[in-house]
Amino acid sequence: SQKQGGLELGAQLLFPAAVYLILADFKTAETVYTLIGISITWLALDTIFALTFKEKRPLEISVKVIGATTALMASLILVGENDPDKAAICFGIYTFFFALYTLFHKKAAYGYIPATYLAFTIFYALNAFKVDAWLPALTALAVLYFLAGVAIKSKENWSHMLRNSALALGTIVSIGALLTSKETGGWYALVIGLLFAAEMYLSRNGWFEIGIPVLFNIGAFLILRDLEIKEPVYHLLAYSLVW
Repeated sequence: SQKQGGLELGAQLLFPAAVYLILADFKTAETVYTLIGISITWLALDTIFALTFKEKRPLEISVKVIGATTALMASLILVGENDPDKAAICFGIYTFFFALYTLFHKKAAYGYIPATYLAFTIFYALNAFKVDAWLPALTALAVLYFLAGVAIKSKENWSHMLRNSALALGTIVSIGALLTSKETGGWYALVIGLLFAAEMYLSRNGWFEIGIPVLFNIGAFLILRDLEIKEPVYHLLAYSLVW
């Protein structure tokens, strides 16, 4: 209704303004903190109004788009600043918030957001502590996502979200291992290749077969490099066996 829309519009304008003034009082009104505070405020209010008003709200889509865009802008700034301590804390806050947001709205598709932010949180936390373990840590996270998805297979949408998150994260990590020539990275790529094989079996979807040879080839290349085997014949043999 018009009255409901006016109420929500007023809240969506006043509360973010209050957040900005509070941050300014604490002298923490940096752009990234302001964007984080405002994005969380907008999306939190969206949740409150969604729980309060059951009928369709005039500002529902607009608030979601603006809140998500603001969160994305904050995230890009955090990545660009190269401050692992700040990034780990802020991404951790986003992980917690979007996990709650997903649960409150009961939409599996929203689960991709906290799943992504958790990976960023772990990566930057390890970087902050100067621990070079992003490859095993993120591979383990991908495996945990996949196992969790299998465990709740009866809840199809949630299961697919977790398993897809696992495959996407694993693929990105494997490519990162290849580009950085990470030692022992080949073995982790093989693990992700096995996840693709398992997903192909579970979903009966042949498209997942594409990921198996790609990741196994990445694994073979990195393992042969670790073993200092440079002869082309051995590389060709390994790749042909994979295919």
